Amino acid sequence: MIKSIFFVLIFLLIYNHSVKSQDFKGNSIKMGLGIGMAEGKQEVGMGGLFSFGFQKAILKNFLRINSTIVSGEFVPYAITDTRDQYFNTTSLGIYGFVDILKFKSVSLVAGTGGLINYSRGLLGTGGWPSIGNSYSEYFHHINFGFYLGGGLRFAPSKSRFSYELLPLNIVYGNNEFNMAYLNFGIEYKLK
Repeated sequence: MIKSIFFVLIFLLIYNHSVKSQDFKGNSIKMGLGIGMAEGKQEVGMGGLFSFGFQKAILKNFLRINSTIVSGEFVPYAITDTRDQYFNTTSLGIYGFVDILKFKSVSLVAGTGGLINYSRGLLGTGGWPSIGNSYSEYFHHINFGFYLGGGLRFAPSKSRFSYELLPLNIVYGNNEFNMAYLNFGIEYKLK
């Protein structure tokens, strides 16, 4: 799947050169890759994330509202005080981003929003019998959460592409659900 996404992005980058002089209406498609950590009532792990969404720019591109799906797979890499576990999270969120500072095509952005998350996975794959982790169990639960994020956005005015580097993405939710991740995103502006 990663190869398919890579080829789509390469195609869009090549296609971009033929449309540099067109005007855009404010609608765009966003894709991103990230790395981070997720934690819940039973689970904790580090892993990779993929995001895909639709964005609508309003107020002369000052405010951008987007609906995004974020999906990630996590394992307890470098976490030693927990049993083996493998889990996925999928979130559907509505976020708003604003430009705090802007200089030409570079801006410092901040965003907030709400989301619903579905986490599921396997806890324990045997493990340490001496501390009671000699069994496995599946889990799944739904969480509601609050998002806060920020970073840099590069948006050349004559290009269909914008790029985001968001090192601060924090999600805090119910059922002790927390997630923090770094994300690099590409935005493709629609006509």
